[in-house]
Amino acid sequence: MISKLFGSPARKFAGGLALCTVAIAAQADPISLQGACRLTSIIAGQGQCQLEYSLSDAAFSASIKSATVRIDNILVHRYVNDTANPVGQSVIYVSGATAVSCGASHLITAFMVRLGVGTPNEKVGTLPAIVCPTAP
Repeated sequence: MISKLFGSPARKFAGGLALCTVAIAAQADPISLQGACRLTSIIAGQGQCQLEYSLSDAAFSASIKSATVRIDNILVHRYVNDTANPVGQSVIYVSGATAVSCGASHLITAFMVRLGVGTPNEKVGTLPAIVCPTAP
């Protein structure tokens, strides 16, 4: 026997509205840059922290020629999609993690070049500095 829950049409409408809102936001800025820092281990009173990052293209556009991710202005990842290094998928997803000092703030920046001749290297996303936890 199927039972209907109270407010079911309203929940469906609200869910659909939320999905549409997310889709509209994704159209405005399909490139997303995210980062998080976590304490991985404590050895002899000193902690080790790891800064994780991800750069993704929510619009599934294959229009990216190259992308770089830097942490504190140090190159940690490079993505290349050109005739010498063709990429088979149609979505850019660059992710990884690197060891950083605990108790300090770190800045993740990403740059990308779109396909085309003479296209400029542009900064992607705006992240505030990420503060890593302090070792106990």
